[in-house]
Amino acid sequence: MLHVNGAHRKEFEKQVAPHLEKHGLLQNYECVMKRKNGETFTAEHYLAPLLDAGGRRTGWINIIRDITKRKINEQRRLNYEKIESLGLLAGGIAHDLNNIMTSVVGYIDLVRQALDGRSEEKEMLTNALQACSAAHKLTYRLMTFAKGGAPVKKLQNAASIIEETAGFALSGSNVKCRLETSDDLYPVEIDTGQINQALINIVMNAAQAMPDGGIMDIKAVNVALKDNSLPQLDPGKYIKISVRDYGMGIPAAHIPKIFDPFFTTKGNGRGLGLSIASSIIRKHNGNITLESNEGKGTAFHVYLPAAQTPLVKQREAGRSEELICGSGMIILMDDDLQVLEVTDRMLSRLGYRVITAKDGGEALALYKKLVSEGERISAVILDLTVKGGMGGKECIKHLLELTPDVKALISSGYSEDPVMSDYKSHGFREVIKKPFSIVELSEALSRVIKS
Repeated sequence: MLHVNGAHRKEFEKQVAPHLEKHGLLQNYECVMKRKNGETFTAEHYLAPLLDAGGRRTGWINIIRDITKRKINEQRRLNYEKIESLGLLAGGIAHDLNNIMTSVVGYIDLVRQALDGRSEEKEMLTNALQACSAAHKLTYRLMTFAKGGAPVKKLQNAASIIEETAGFALSGSNVKCRLETSDDLYPVEIDTGQINQALINIVMNAAQAMPDGGIMDIKAVNVALKDNSLPQLDPGKYIKISVRDYGMGIPAAHIPKIFDPFFTTKGNGRGLGLSIASSIIRKHNGNITLESNEGKGTAFHVYLPAAQTPLVKQREAGRSEELICGSGMIILMDDDLQVLEVTDRMLSRLGYRVITAKDGGEALALYKKLVSEGERISAVILDLTVKGGMGGKECIKHLLELTPDVKALISSGYSEDPVMSDYKSHGFREVIKKPFSIVELSEALSRVIKS
């Protein structure tokens, strides 16, 4: 029960009394009110008139409930529903784009491999592949809105990823980067696309804090955390990536909310960048912290666990001329006809005999037929998602029932699917994301056949 008088009474009469006069009784009437300290809140009113013996109104009963938290939660629920809808759309677009890029990359790669000694043409095609790589990174930005599974982790050198990410995030910006990474930086097991996106969000946030331009510092070092160094993390070896801006800083009252979904201090912001970054880092068993002083700037610190195995230096995927060729029969399944055709050509160039199928049911029937005829199948390549038909996840179950030691590789343009990160538990020997080059395909297939 709230007693209304003074300034509150005037505000109350202005907003509520006209409704009371018209309706006599009001339930669940909402309006914005002020507390004595000046803070506003959303109030829900239950109003009823007080009448004397002659039926004349002498006042009213007003029960007021503070529903601010309820309104905030309702708005958050609506926002999450919007993001979920956007996620479904973004995931579908990313999947289709990756299928298209697989065809483009594949055909360019095949032509490159055929141009022996023609360096100028090869250089132009290499530039085209680099453009395709930039387009592929845009699909990862779409994927940040999609409902994703666990990261598809691979052993990586973080230093090169940090440098590439900083350059991409600050491209066209009036902010420059001072980059410093330890020469002996620990290797990490990460999903490169996801970590790229997390770091891009953090770097872009830092750049936006310096609208007049300037220099930000990005530093990566090895750290050893002891018990309770950071309560959210187990003790052990980590790399620490620090992104420091010298902008306006974050007010102390906002710091606890900075990673909350939809929280933003920018007029045109969505409030998703830092929450997405935090989610990605947590999925990698890491953590992100910040320190900030108003007027002096902000530093975000990303902790990622060091890998237990050393990083063996490998050639840069997709840019080497060396192919791992082989022989034997491959069953290739994909519901995209262009992807099916270009991958067929790639496999044939690598020396394999190829039989194609448009869905899991057709691939399974071909497998049964070939096995019954005594044919030896070297490997099966299955597309994860098939529109209106059996996909790779269901197909592998039937293949394993027929031949428990079947050598299968899963491929998809929707890399966030949980099967892609946990492929071994589903019976696959290897995973390859679309788009892929002929070199990446040859390496993955070689590992599958040798496994």
